[in-house]
Amino acid sequence: MYHYVHDQFSGGDRIAHVGKGVRGLSVAQFEAQLDTLTSQLTPLDWAKLSTGLRGKGELPRRSFLLTFDDGLREHAEIVLPILKQRDLNGVFFVPGSVLAKPKMLCAHAIHLLIECMGEEAFAEAFRGVLAETNTNCALTEAETAEAHKTYHYEAPPLARLKFLLHMKLPLATRAAVTSRLFAKHVGSQEEWARRWYLTSEQVREIHDCGHTIGGHSYAHEPYGRLGVENLGRDIGRCAYALQDILGQAERPFAFPFGSTHPRAVELLRACGFSRAFGTQSTWLTRESQPINLPRIDTIHVDAALQEATV
Repeated sequence: MYHYVHDQFSGGDRIAHVGKGVRGLSVAQFEAQLDTLTSQLTPLDWAKLSTGLRGKGELPRRSFLLTFDDGLREHAEIVLPILKQRDLNGVFFVPGSVLAKPKMLCAHAIHLLIECMGEEAFAEAFRGVLAETNTNCALTEAETAEAHKTYHYEAPPLARLKFLLHMKLPLATRAAVTSRLFAKHVGSQEEWARRWYLTSEQVREIHDCGHTIGGHSYAHEPYGRLGVENLGRDIGRCAYALQDILGQAERPFAFPFGSTHPRAVELLRACGFSRAFGTQSTWLTRESQPINLPRIDTIHVDAALQEATV
């Protein structure tokens, strides 16, 4: 499961903390992981994996599928040529809203705010704005433990803040505060979004190169926080955004933040999504739930491969 892949974040002179918020793999790290994966495992494309999971074809016991989340422009400009050179295929999970209007997804707006301001300044500013509106931003003991588990790769204070932002604050409140801080400390969301996300033409290019385009929701919000009506609307809008570019087809799906919903299965299938991936970091087997398939994050690849060879 990949997100950012780039050598250098070109945010301009106002970006003083490169690597603090917009984190990912460098091109060299990405290629090194591909070297390791292809030396030990057999690469798959989505068609072969999907057919195999249905029991209609053989799957190599030790194999891998590459997935890329969030519809980032660097997936077309950096990742696509590397995959083409190596004759590898992947699945690119694209949020529908990035194709419909030039606006930053809240998660990426937060990454950029941390990039511009630094972690401590961002946390202080965010909590200050919340205090102005008397918004409760305290986590329970159970929520704190979940925050540290979910964002285990972050320092504890940032892990708690990210959990608060994505999993607890009312979505409208978070969006309003994020927009206010973004305008003050980063700039125009429209301008940033135009250089941040894939265009419709780039999505077609990726598809035409033999890769699979999957859904990644419409608004990129945790599905566990949405009611059934909003959940159905979000899935439907995601399906329509992809159909508008690529036509109707059965597609895979990836849950934002790995957050699912009891009604997700029926709603996804009604909109043409056959299987869905979560973020559980373990190996996929034939016994894996088809609507919440696990994926190993890039930061766990080496450990997972070592575990598989024991």
